[in-house]
Amino acid sequence: MSKMHVFSCRGLVVQFESLLHSVAQTLKRGQSLVVLIDGADLIHAAKGQLVSDWLPEQLPQRVSFVLSVSEDSALLGSLKRRADVVSVPLEPLDLCDRAAVVRKDLALYGKKLEESAFNNQMRLVLLKRGSRQPLYLTLLTQDLRLFALYEKLSERIQKLPVSLPLLLQHLLGCLEQDHGLELVAVALVSLWASRDGLTERDLYGILATWKELNRAGVTFEEALVVGKRAGSYPVAPFIDFLRSLRGLLGACGSPSEPPGSRLHLCGSPLRMAVEWRYLKKPGLDHVAHVLLAETAAGLEREETVDFFWAFLQRNMGLLSQNPLLLLQQAANEPDTSELCLQAEAALSGNRSSFLRWVNKPQKAQKTNSLILTLPDIPSCISVAPSGKLAAVGTTDGTLHLVDIETGQEVKSLLSTCDRISAAEFLSETKVCLGAFNGRCEVWSLTEGCRLVGIDAHKGQITDCCISPDRRLLATVSLDGYLKLWDSARGELTRKWDSFRPLNCVTFHPNGQLVATGGWDRTVTILDASEMSVTTALFLWDVKDPCQKTLTLWKSLLFCHQDWISSCAWVGPKLLSGSNDGTVRLWDPQTGQRLQEFLGHQSPICGIASEKDHVISVDRDGMMIAWDLQGVEKTRFLAHPGQANHCAGFRDPWVKEFTLAAAGQDGTVKLWKPLMMEQPLLLSGHGAAIWGAATSPASFVTISEDKTVRMWALPKEADEAKDLPPHGGAVTALAWSPDGEFAASGSDRGDLVVWHHARAAATTKVGQCCVRALAFTSSCTVLVASDGVSLWDIKTRGHDGVVGLTLKKLLRPSEEAPVLCVGKPSPRGPLVLALADGDFLVLPLKSESFQATPYSDGAWDKKSSVCFDITASEEEEEEEEEEGRTLHVWDSMNQPNLFRMRVTASGILTDTQDPEHIPWAPTQRSCWVTVARLVKDKFLFCADSEGYLWTQGKQNEEGAPGWVPDGWQRRKLHSDRITALHILGDRMVTASHDRDVKIWEGGTMKLLGQFRCRAPVSQLQPCPRAGPPLLLIAGDILGNVYFFEWHCFCR
Repeated sequence: MSKMHVFSCRGLVVQFESLLHSVAQTLKRGQSLVVLIDGADLIHAAKGQLVSDWLPEQLPQRVSFVLSVSEDSALLGSLKRRADVVSVPLEPLDLCDRAAVVRKDLALYGKKLEESAFNNQMRLVLLKRGSRQPLYLTLLTQDLRLFALYEKLSERIQKLPVSLPLLLQHLLGCLEQDHGLELVAVALVSLWASRDGLTERDLYGILATWKELNRAGVTFEEALVVGKRAGSYPVAPFIDFLRSLRGLLGACGSPSEPPGSRLHLCGSPLRMAVEWRYLKKPGLDHVAHVLLAETAAGLEREETVDFFWAFLQRNMGLLSQNPLLLLQQAANEPDTSELCLQAEAALSGNRSSFLRWVNKPQKAQKTNSLILTLPDIPSCISVAPSGKLAAVGTTDGTLHLVDIETGQEVKSLLSTCDRISAAEFLSETKVCLGAFNGRCEVWSLTEGCRLVGIDAHKGQITDCCISPDRRLLATVSLDGYLKLWDSARGELTRKWDSFRPLNCVTFHPNGQLVATGGWDRTVTILDASEMSVTTALFLWDVKDPCQKTLTLWKSLLFCHQDWISSCAWVGPKLLSGSNDGTVRLWDPQTGQRLQEFLGHQSPICGIASEKDHVISVDRDGMMIAWDLQGVEKTRFLAHPGQANHCAGFRDPWVKEFTLAAAGQDGTVKLWKPLMMEQPLLLSGHGAAIWGAATSPASFVTISEDKTVRMWALPKEADEAKDLPPHGGAVTALAWSPDGEFAASGSDRGDLVVWHHARAAATTKVGQCCVRALAFTSSCTVLVASDGVSLWDIKTRGHDGVVGLTLKKLLRPSEEAPVLCVGKPSPRGPLVLALADGDFLVLPLKSESFQATPYSDGAWDKKSSVCFDITASEEEEEEEEEEGRTLHVWDSMNQPNLFRMRVTASGILTDTQDPEHIPWAPTQRSCWVTVARLVKDKFLFCADSEGYLWTQGKQNEEGAPGWVPDGWQRRKLHSDRITALHILGDRMVTASHDRDVKIWEGGTMKLLGQFRCRAPVSQLQPCPRAGPPLLLIAGDILGNVYFFEWHCFCR
């Protein structure tokens, strides 16, 4: 285990268990190891939440744990449910133990009690009735250590109360005597009324507001008015009171936390003492609740603070990695915002360079989601019955509990699962986890304790579901088993083997039937023309809890032609969706197929029902709605690209059924499918969405980018983010030779022309992806999509660009598609590489391809596939008539470099034999994404893992130019590098990790960085000479960015 993981929480737990096993192996015959943990129910996480996930599920032989817990703790109740736990109630302390506790506690402060025959102060303490309880002795020593008059110490002991409740009342009275009755009463009752305790700042605000009011019967409106103009509470008395209060709370079991942490009333004795002493006063609890409400309302930020908070939320991931980018990100806010003005002033003052977002939005972005960043990739999600808490499992086996209303992590628990594949709330305080290795665990969330841990299946648990009455838990797995468990005891009640992998399971709303769907009998999906595929759906009667084996209630054979991907109940009827693209409605009573819903061309990823309508979404993003008679009512593309999940719920604002479609591109689209309104696009994730769940007022998504987002549904359509200029991923970019115009194309076949970083004209150039773009003149652009065509940019005086017109179709769509395009110089001929291995050359000022573009040479078009064409830099002085050299790169797995010369008239020839690049990747799945050769001496290769490989050419005569062990490797990005440009002494890279970075060429020092909204798919520098450096970039969501390497000068 690496050092970083050793010192993580999971690493320490693993090391603890490993240490136990290591020690157990060293025990000799007759020896045993006993680990004593005092106050086990008080162990808490960094945020103060009680946790017990450090407890090993199984102890090594001859190793025992002895845990001391209070009799009223939740941990005790959970531990009693374990079969390997023996509960031993502790008797009251004997005299020797009592004396030892007192001596030890007082010795910490350099004090002791007299124990002589003539003045036995210890005996006075031990005669107290409450001295049999450790808490009584702890509180008594806390009082005695502060008593300064040694001569009157015996008298003091005699006057102390004899029982724990009376002693607590005495200590509360001392607090009142030192700090004032009303101050102590208001503070303690406020702590008693708060759910999660109070921070020092919250308590200070409550006391400041109470100081201004200082009366009973106050209303929330009055407190709100007073709270806004309340003066400050005296700091010195507050700090003195806080010190005394922490001493009392700590003695009563409050976790020892650093200053500034939350204050809690821990333990029932102290809570009962507060209730008995202060809640008798009429209206005091009401005042406390009013003050707490006013404090919560006071946390509502001003507009400026709100804006800054939203700014930090949007940039949290980037700033946590590189805090120095704070000013840059602030400067890229809208020009009129206070953040932008202050950041630009600061950057101008210190003459700092930064990447300026030229076409940034000029309207403040509203944050419609709360974000929580996790240390690992989330793999599943479940929402509690109340809709206030979400459980997120990750691929490292950790369960994160998230407050949906605040977006804050409540608690994290370390399971023994290798990777969590499924999660389900059994109640508000219990959750069940399923793992990739078939393990199943049940956790109590209150104290963070594992209640059940069993190897439930032999394969990955793919789904789990709780019955409506919450008595039974159903799990299904790739091992083919459906198993039903008693949710209260965690015991297996029934099981059934389907002899096929299972995918999903759901209970009937009445709780009597459970449906499961899975793979076909052959496990392999074959072509329909070769072999028919049968898939069955089984319904089981779970009404009888005493039945030990499942009774097959109904079997619906041959219900689909491929595996079943989803099931849902529509009243008493059952819906099933399949990978064959069909949705069917069944009558479970008769086994009859009531209806078949056709129209999808790809596997079903989700089904729902609303108002006698069936709604489904397939993997291609197509949404179709039918009535129950099978008549198609509406059909539209709900999500561009691949849809991974869909979830239906009722919009809390308009009470209409809303369907959220989440996709591979990281966005969510909200539709009202029965009303055909325009969708709301919610973007924020930087990678594919892997799961979604709904709550009454929002929904939650998890993504491969290691984030959880809690989406608040926009009240109005204009609260959703603006649509990007393209409907799909940006696949091609190009600049005009003078840098006046730029063009961008997408995988949806749309073309956008940009003028001064603003979209000036848009047109649809084809149904296929735009594979390549290049300007043939300052106002003519070549587009390779369905075919190859020329488009003219129409301008009109001061009006600028007014449109795009098709000038000429150069090549029809039936022929081999274009892979890439390159030119030897900004005003040279264009060379297009085709998928069949051939080339096309378009000479300068020509509107037709050269008839004989390429003479046979070393290039073998039958076995070579070009992935990039770049201009050579070693022949800057060469005459245009003789031609210029191009670098043609072949094979991304084992790259080869071909040098080809192209003349102004369009003749393409080989100049020398190809050079094989001896690149040896660290993984077989790795490939070269970009390659560059600079001055025929320095080779740069970027790969799919985010590494940059560099090598200098060998100068020895007869030696090979490139050698396998000559590479230097540097990690530039965390994902695939999609662009690499060397611009003088600067290097620019872009990646699927969403980052655009500028590097210093010689030292590879990071100079600038910008994080886009989604993985960057394309990037091109402006060919215009001179500063500032101007870049255009596009991402997979269709966003286009213009960046300027901006430098302030005095």
